[in-house]
Amino acid sequence: MKNLENILKGYPEINDYVIHSRTTKSAEWFFIKDKLDQSRRKEVSYSSVKIFVDDVEGKTRGNSEVLIYPTHTTEEIQHLIHEAVLSAKLIKNQIYSLPVEKELDFKQNVKENIVEAGLEIIDFIFDTAKKAKGDLNSFEVFVNHNTMESLNKNGLHIHYSTQDCYIEVIVNAKTSTQEIELYKEYNFGSLNKESLFNQFNALFMEAKDRAVALPTPKLEKADLILSNDNVESLLGVYEASTNVGSLYNHSSNFTMGQNLQENCVGDKIEMKMLSSLEGSIYTSPIDELGVILKSSKVIENGVFTKAWGDARHSFYMSLEPTGNLKNVQFKGGKKTIAELEKEDAIEVLDFSSFIVDNSTGDFSGEIRLGYVLKNGKKTPISGGSISGNLLALHQELYLSKETQRSNRYEGPVKCRLNGVSVAGLQ
Repeated sequence: MKNLENILKGYPEINDYVIHSRTTKSAEWFFIKDKLDQSRRKEVSYSSVKIFVDDVEGKTRGNSEVLIYPTHTTEEIQHLIHEAVLSAKLIKNQIYSLPVEKELDFKQNVKENIVEAGLEIIDFIFDTAKKAKGDLNSFEVFVNHNTMESLNKNGLHIHYSTQDCYIEVIVNAKTSTQEIELYKEYNFGSLNKESLFNQFNALFMEAKDRAVALPTPKLEKADLILSNDNVESLLGVYEASTNVGSLYNHSSNFTMGQNLQENCVGDKIEMKMLSSLEGSIYTSPIDELGVILKSSKVIENGVFTKAWGDARHSFYMSLEPTGNLKNVQFKGGKKTIAELEKEDAIEVLDFSSFIVDNSTGDFSGEIRLGYVLKNGKKTPISGGSISGNLLALHQELYLSKETQRSNRYEGPVKCRLNGVSVAGLQ
């Protein structure tokens, strides 16, 4: 890294720079049913160099990024930096500056245990499948240990390490007339057995129910219940719309100080953006621009109190930058899951594709598996679609009291939204 820094100092036109170096040691295992098909280990190192170049009048700023690998010679690095400087000069963003903070109290040294962590995950998958009486088709487990080093022109220099895990799972379910195959991905920093067990159990149940699901009825309007990652996707509207980039570019319907849920009869949104979250792969002391991350309470009791986001757009809006935070926390609501499911509704577990427009609040999805909840009875359904607009309906948004932590998200397991359009098949 010092060699990179010395090369950068040889370019007086570079006004700012940030160097991120990463060495990743990884292990992976691929199973078909309960048989190991293949496994491998590898180690990869590289450095990301971000440079910032201002014009001679100090009115505009451009930036560029290059990746440097251990195999690059000094001459090759100099050529790459030279090309990056030329590219940065072509970008004419309004001038902005990066914070000059140097003091950082961050200690994270994750033990390198990729094989141990991987074997624990594999045992957990087999144990969960056995308890759920599920049919595992195949699965793949990846575990990465990352050694990180970051340095910027202002003198901030830190070392830390992280770990991230990734699982791909395919499960089956059969009836006398058909066989269902479902694929799911899971990403996390450390194994949260309770949360992942619930998600795996739901996956096996989903496969079995999908095999006997009936066509979705034509209901026109219904109350909608969502769960797990679909809740995260829907609530992402609040996350995106409070970002300084969205506010500056006028792609948000929100304004700071606004009561987002006037005349609310449901649960009011409470949202924080966090620099760290246990089990998240995005826990970090700084962002991509070398800005020290600061956790921030963004929405309180339904009121948008503070914007969050990167240094550039914060500078334009004369706001203190929180940095590009990637972990989010939503407070649970007043009703339990049982209470949310007590009244008639359509509950969707899985979509072929769930599309949420963060700028407008529009959402839609084709139902892969759901349930009709009617008179206390739960009937599996498939096909048809739902659509609505979160911002038009969130006065009657209900969040489950039960919460979960799933990678970068901590918040309600389920939510209920009243008055959603349903296009059925019969």
